[in-house]
Amino acid sequence: MSEEFGPNFITLTDEDGNDIELEYVDALELDGQTYMAFFPVVEDDADEEAAEEYGLVILKSVMENGEELLSTLDSDEELDKVYDLFMEQLMDDGELLAALELFESLGDYPGTDAGLDTVKEKLYQRALDCACAGDYEQACGIWQRLEDYGDSRVLEWRCERVLGWSRDESAAPMFSEENRFTNSYWKEVYACEAGYVVLPEQCNADTRFFIYFPGGRDTQIYEDFLYYYIMNPAPNTIALFLYTNGLDYVEEKTKLAVDELDRTAAECGVFAHDVMICGSSLGAYPAMHAAIYCKEDFGITVPCVLSLDAGSDWQETEYTLSREECLKTAQLGTQFYLFESPFVGMDRAPIREMVLTGNDVTIVGCVYDQHERISFDALGMGVIDWALGDRSEPYMSDIYSFNRLAP
Repeated sequence: MSEEFGPNFITLTDEDGNDIELEYVDALELDGQTYMAFFPVVEDDADEEAAEEYGLVILKSVMENGEELLSTLDSDEELDKVYDLFMEQLMDDGELLAALELFESLGDYPGTDAGLDTVKEKLYQRALDCACAGDYEQACGIWQRLEDYGDSRVLEWRCERVLGWSRDESAAPMFSEENRFTNSYWKEVYACEAGYVVLPEQCNADTRFFIYFPGGRDTQIYEDFLYYYIMNPAPNTIALFLYTNGLDYVEEKTKLAVDELDRTAAECGVFAHDVMICGSSLGAYPAMHAAIYCKEDFGITVPCVLSLDAGSDWQETEYTLSREECLKTAQLGTQFYLFESPFVGMDRAPIREMVLTGNDVTIVGCVYDQHERISFDALGMGVIDWALGDRSEPYMSDIYSFNRLAP
């Protein structure tokens, strides 16, 4: 043992006679054999260059002439197996924060960057799981610790305000009798600030989220579309039907929508993470733009957008996605399902631009292709539930034809 470093450190002499100081990390038992993991100690530039040749050092305990010694492993196969077990042990859910501290202290050793990214991603997901289960305080603490990793900063901010709203006993409840939708038959529909909120019977960590942008030139929602949806709502889903689509101020409208979802989350003990967005007619265009603002401004992923017979047959190009915006949605990985007449396709310039910039675009040809009928069918016949799922299989092939576009 090295007297200079104390009991958690040893000095190892390599085959070339070079001494390297190792810090003890962890130990495990496998098939009756004890293995120990160490990281090299870096004190100056020379040591760091030498340490990079070693990375994580794994030794095993052996007895020789009645004395316990540390030995290298016998084969690459044994080393790979034990290394994987150490990584699993370090990244066990109960030790993730400790593992983060460890990897952050290792500097530029081989393998530490990958290990650090893995730990951060696991912690990020744990924070999201905590938030979705209503444990906002735990989620905030983890995202704060992750600092600039991914969307941690903005998710921490959102989670803190949800936590504040959930604790504000002086605030008037959103879902009171006076806010209940006028028709008493619809028990879980409420008229809120930004739109109508449709609640499931019970919310939990798996509750899904859906935002609907109505058609028109920022005119009031055609409530019949809402009626069609609430006759067959998507299970375990919080749906927000915006009163207007914000055609000329989409970023502001998106903020209002997310504020509404976060206030809803505070009352229901959940958290809006992945959100599906849908828009009818001219509302299809702000729905597409909102996918960008949701991610950039609020850390919300939009897996897919449904465009229900986009207004003016894609001719109002001041509202369609620009090339720069198309590149952003392609990078985000948002899937676009364009519910249209079977004869709409790549001949529409905005659709062609989306495809050529790498977006995942599917034309959904509708047998019943009247303009309003396309929205009625999608909202009332389970399309929303399908879109909130994995979308791996086409839906209702007797009335919809799915045609994925390629350049």
